[in-house]
Amino acid sequence: MKKFQAEYSENSITYWPTYEAAKVGMIFLTVLGTLFIVTSIWTLLDNPSKTTASEIVVAFPLVVFVLYLATRYLSRMMYSKIVVSTEGIVYFKDSIARKKQISWSEVSAVYFHQDPWYGIKTCRIFFKKEQAHEPREKDRPNFVLPISSVDEQKLQQLIPNDLWGNNPHWI
Repeated sequence: MKKFQAEYSENSITYWPTYEAAKVGMIFLTVLGTLFIVTSIWTLLDNPSKTTASEIVVAFPLVVFVLYLATRYLSRMMYSKIVVSTEGIVYFKDSIARKKQISWSEVSAVYFHQDPWYGIKTCRIFFKKEQAHEPREKDRPNFVLPISSVDEQKLQQLIPNDLWGNNPHWI
């Protein structure tokens, strides 16, 4: 069994929504960094002039720094975890640090949304507000729950039926 695969139980779902994409991003950055280093060495061997060497000496630390920042960002994003249960949603920034906790009692509506261009599936969550108005799908959601890596039938069982603002396509 894979370590960062969605875990299902009777009253909760635990998943890592960006793990696979961040893993692909890390591979891409590794290939990009390797290509840059190989190209830099090849350029120095092919044209050993002072201007070429000075340009590579200036560009090399900048590119390495940008690759370091991108790798660090992806590694932090890679281990973000979401737990959806019958009580609510808990979003972890990494494996341990809790970033956001949402109880179903604070939620006024949940809308299913699928991007027409890319097909990305999300649940848009609206919180209860002081003003009494009906939330609409075009309003800006308070929290967006990515659900592309989760079994939607099991997710639907965990979210209370009275919170659905629109009927998801799988009903």
